[in-house]
Amino acid sequence: MPEVDIAYCELCGTVLTDSHICDMCGSHVCTDCITAQGVCLVCEETRCELCGVYLSSRACEVCGRLVCEDCSVRVHAATLCRECRTEQP
Repeated sequence: MPEVDIAYCELCGTVLTDSHICDMCGSHVCTDCITAQGVCLVCEETRCELCGVYLSSRACEVCGRLVCEDCSVRVHAATLCRECRTEQP
C-alpha cells in the first residue's frame, strides 16, 4: 500500500483539504486561517499598526502599538513609533 502524505494547517493543525500559502510568512494554512487578503491569521494580528505592510518587531513604549523597524525609532533604550516620536520634546 502506498504511503500517503497528509498535510496539516500550520496554525490550527487540521488536515489540509484546500491549502493556502500566506503571502507574508509562507505558512501552509487552511481556509479558516487565511484572510481574504491572502495573509494568515498570525501575520494579520502581528502586522505593523502604522504601515500595515510589514510584520511588527516591537511595541511602542508610549502608546503600545505594534510597529515594524521602518515605523519605529530607538530613543536611548526605548522604542517609539514615529507618531509618538514627533510628539516627544
